[in-house]
Amino acid sequence: MKEINLGNVKPVVEPSTTDRPSRKAQTGGQQFSKALESAVSKMNEVAQNTDVKAARKDTTSIREEHSAANERFTKLMQAGDNLRQLHELLSQKPQDKR
Repeated sequence: MKEINLGNVKPVVEPSTTDRPSRKAQTGGQQFSKALESAVSKMNEVAQNTDVKAARKDTTSIREEHSAANERFTKLMQAGDNLRQLHELLSQKPQDKR
């Protein structure tokens, strides 16, 4: 076993916490309001420049694709059920006729 020299052992010092609350930078109310107003105005400009009618057409095509996918999924699940039943019928052992 390795010998430990107690003279070499140093205490572990954890960082101390202060009881004083930290200072936070105060945000100016007017500066925040101006920044918010400019951001909102930019968003409104972008919304006005986009073509809303084209976006509605895209949602209609997405809905049609979604309904078609749901129909295909339903048919696939029915085919899976049919295959499962067929497998069960084929895997049954014939019973002896007596």
